[in-house]
Amino acid sequence: RLIVVGDLQGCATALVDLLESVDYDADNGDRLILLGDIFDRGIENAEVFKLLNGLEFDFISGNHDRNMQYLLNGAFSSGFKSTRASLDEILASGVSKGDISRLLGKSSLLKVITFGDKEIWLTHGGVIDLGLATDDGYLTGLLPAQNLWYGVGGRDKAYLNRGDYGFDVDKEFTERASQPGRE
Repeated sequence: RLIVVGDLQGCATALVDLLESVDYDADNGDRLILLGDIFDRGIENAEVFKLLNGLEFDFISGNHDRNMQYLLNGAFSSGFKSTRASLDEILASGVSKGDISRLLGKSSLLKVITFGDKEIWLTHGGVIDLGLATDDGYLTGLLPAQNLWYGVGGRDKAYLNRGDYGFDVDKEFTERASQPGRE
């Protein structure tokens, strides 16, 4: 089975509850994929780190993960208030900056998987359909990383102060999925 989880946001208890509710069992072939934002905003960031160190999983980087890596690298001296608080919480639990960097370094921006007879692209923010499929693979290098972190719908415009959160993702997904050739 494939268990895909998005935006942990520092919530270890929620992840444990979810994995227990689906009887997650990596030894029997279950595969866990985290779709970014594993830390930040929640109150169990240190617990998330410790939990993930004991699990086998694939990890797609989100914008909060990228921000934490920036802080770990000393790239910003101000800003990212909630990310700084999350980082301080993890460090206070005895985890080193190097250990956090190694965990974040396991991530990718995009993972392409086969599920049944379907090929599925997994990202944190989504991928706009640019018709990039080719006979010999995908031209993912042409996709702006910002789209993979922030998304391609109404939310990406909100991050750039050009829109709001009014985009109905569920409705759009349902409409696009029902188009011929998209089933």
